[in-house]
Amino acid sequence: VSQSRYVFNGLRPLPKETWQDCFPIEASEAFSTYQGAFLDLNSLKETGEEQLRFLSKCIAGDLYLSGITTLPGNSAHFLGDHQGRLTLGLPELTAKDAKGLSRKKGGLSLPEVKELSPKVAKLFEGFEGSLSIGIIRIDPQTGRSLSKLKGGGLCLSALKEIDAPSACELGSLNGDLHLGLKEISNEVAAGLGCGTGNLNLNSIESLSQDAAVHLIKRSGALSLDGLTNISLDVVKILAQKKGELSLGGLISIGDDAALELSKLRSTLRLHGLEDL
Repeated sequence: VSQSRYVFNGLRPLPKETWQDCFPIEASEAFSTYQGAFLDLNSLKETGEEQLRFLSKCIAGDLYLSGITTLPGNSAHFLGDHQGRLTLGLPELTAKDAKGLSRKKGGLSLPEVKELSPKVAKLFEGFEGSLSIGIIRIDPQTGRSLSKLKGGGLCLSALKEIDAPSACELGSLNGDLHLGLKEISNEVAAGLGCGTGNLNLNSIESLSQDAAVHLIKRSGALSLDGLTNISLDVVKILAQKKGELSLGGLISIGDDAALELSKLRSTLRLHGLEDL
């Protein structure tokens, strides 16, 4: 894929025009041969099944269609064939659309989907791409299905709260896991500490010793860039992590903490430090 980037932020119909006038089938057909880093059509608010069929054939590392809120006809099935990362603006995900999109091998981003039923989540079991979805709550059954992804990971950055059973299900994911939690209980940490893959909890603002003990058990990198203060006792625990550790939110650390972190036998990221 080349590094070309096409952005069409001004693509809007003029008065008395329709979207068919603004983005005719011939235009979408021309894009079907595109090969590049990304194709940005976020300003496109509505289009037809045939246009999306052609767009699905383009070889774009990222295809941005965040203005698209509905998928006409069998568009989801066609878009499931797209080989790169796809971003859509769907406010909800129907079983029909999920079935088509779950065929994707690349990444899928659905930031506007705030609710996901267990029935729809089950359709993503075995999904071979990375999945990013904007859900704000989750139940154990949905977590169990999402934990069975086989791709590049799961990002739930809008998820601010989670119960222990759901955390236990998500923790079994063998892949990268990114959650938007603001705080974390010991029970939730115990659930997330299972499995294999990087764990990104960059929104966490405080961390107890017991929670730290559980989190370091997960195989893979641990990112806690939201921590701006950290106790020496917690530092001692995190220094036992057998994998990369990121504490990018710290702007300073004491001598004792630095000594403990020096014992880490893997990559340590302290990119927020202002002096050392």
